[in-house]
This record gives sequence, C-alpha cells and structure tokens, in this order.
Amino acid sequence: MWSDELKMVMWIELTLPWEENMTTWYFEKHNGYRNIVNAAEDNVWKVAPLCVEVGARGYINGKWHHMRRALKLDKIMNKRLKNAVSDVAVRCSYFLYVCLRRREWCTTKLLG
Repeated sequence: MWSDELKMVMWIELTLPWEENMTTWYFEKHNGYRNIVNAAEDNVWKVAPLCVEVGARGYINGKWHHMRRALKLDKIMNKRLKNAVSDVAVRCSYFLYVCLRRREWCTTKLLG
C-alpha cells in the first residue's frame, strides 16, 4: 500500500516458518528489505515493512501487534483476522503433510 501524497509505503510480508524458527525468519525478512527501505527513506518516503510470522502449527508470535497497530485494527477485527490466519496456516500445513509422499498432489478446497 502506498500514498504518493503522504509519501508513505507499507507492505505486509507473511512467513509461515516452524515455530522454533520464527525469530530467525523475522530478522531475515527485515534484513532482506533493508536496501529497499534505505532507498525509499533517502527519497523522503516513510516506510513501514510489516513482517508477520505465523507458525506452521498456527501459533502467532508477539510481532503481530506491530501490524495490528499500523493497520489500526480494532479488537474484534484483530481477533477475527488472527483466528483466520492461524486456521489457514494449520490447514495448509496439514495439506502439505497429507501430500508429502504423493507423486502428484491432489487439489482440494483449503478454505471455507
């Protein structure tokens, strides 16, 4: 998301690592965007890279609150979004597990 008028850009990077690797991936993502952030800030843009990690088993770490505040989500919307994201992570992890030893992956509806 960006605004030419406000000279501000914000993006959300969602990563679904194994829970033990969440901190590692958080810093990995932020470091990967450092050049882009520096270039934008050199051109007087405000930058808000929001890196969110949701564990493969649905756990959401404490970094979620940065995104929630930046997007100004109220408590109800925050809870709904958090539950939905967690649920999708678990469903996708389960799908990958089920398809682990198949030659061809089956297609199935993961949501809804």
